[in-house]
Amino acid sequence: MICYLVRHGIAEERSPERADGERALTAEGIRKMRQAVDGLHRLDVKPGAIWSSPLCRAQETASLLTTGLGIKFSANCAALAPEGDQAALLTAMQTAPAPLMLVGHQPDLGLLASRILTGDPAAVDLPFKKGGVACITWNGHEPTGPGQLEWFLTPAQLRLIGRA
Repeated sequence: MICYLVRHGIAEERSPERADGERALTAEGIRKMRQAVDGLHRLDVKPGAIWSSPLCRAQETASLLTTGLGIKFSANCAALAPEGDQAALLTAMQTAPAPLMLVGHQPDLGLLASRILTGDPAAVDLPFKKGGVACITWNGHEPTGPGQLEWFLTPAQLRLIGRA
């Protein structure tokens, strides 16, 4: 199984006037994420499905990925929200279309990556930057380690690949 973990793009700053879930991508976040998606396209990344946190910034990131990669299936996944139910997510991943792309938040994506790679959410620290992507593979149906980190790219690296 192949899984791509994607942190949402650059979003609006936190504000007491706006709920966290309503924070949208900034114009810069949209521009940079589109360029990062170009890099994923050049890497021939073709997920079978994209699941996204229900928060606005993650949904907007998933929309850019869906459009830029030509994916037809995208869904919201409550377990990808901050502090979501990782056990439920891991169970759902066992029957998901492959390869699967998950769009979420830090530190949750780092904990999920560690869990897939080693079985322990605290064993490996993967510091996802906004717009960063990890590609992880594992054998079998259960994404609970041992997995293999195929690549882990920053958004700047993805933008460079997209321009090549």
